[in-house]
Amino acid sequence: MKNKKWIIIVLTFILVLSVALVVFVKTKPVFETDNISRITFYAYYGAGIGSEVPTEHMAEIVDWLGSFRAGRMVFGMIPPGTGTIKVEIEYTDGTIVKQGLDTVEILWNVYYTKSQGTPACFDEIMSKTSLGN
Repeated sequence: MKNKKWIIIVLTFILVLSVALVVFVKTKPVFETDNISRITFYAYYGAGIGSEVPTEHMAEIVDWLGSFRAGRMVFGMIPPGTGTIKVEIEYTDGTIVKQGLDTVEILWNVYYTKSQGTPACFDEIMSKTSLGN
């Protein structure tokens, strides 16, 4: 009888922990948006010449990046074309993070990202990327 009680306690603990983990993953922003000094977008899977976000669009892009959250988990292969656009964020302490906009890896799992609608200035910024050297 004692073993059944402990099994129930352990299973309940695992269930509560799993629910808490899902809530954490789904509510934590994908991108840290405090203390950003520079943002550059790259097309072509992060290769080529990027396009730095001009000062006049910085607040709009930072707000948009702050809206990114983990969506549904990716099962199997990631579809072709995923990860085409990359963002490079430089922080005031010199740290640089470069990652795709489509997926995020959290605790060994890959999730599709979801966000607010793309800002109007994004197309203009991306039009300045190229494969050139």
